[in-house]
Amino acid sequence: MLTFAQLCYLAQIGVPIPADEGTVLPLFDHFLTCVGNNEDATLQKSFFYNHVEQLMALLKSYETNQGKRILALVDNAGKATSSLNAIALT
Repeated sequence: MLTFAQLCYLAQIGVPIPADEGTVLPLFDHFLTCVGNNEDATLQKSFFYNHVEQLMALLKSYETNQGKRILALVDNAGKATSSLNAIALT
């Protein structure tokens, strides 16, 4: 999925992409991402807490852009969580 998103983005900004001649990719109004979380010990926020905050922001952004073509990428939902927290995300 990440490769697809990268190719779509590159094609939209005019960069040639490695695809067969005549390939048609969808156009998106927005690319929303939730990737690359870290713990923040200074603010006492865990990896899980930061990830949930990013997911909430992504969903709010999605709500405000309804009717537009949006590609949302979520990387490793539930990674580095306890089993119960990870189950809650699925």
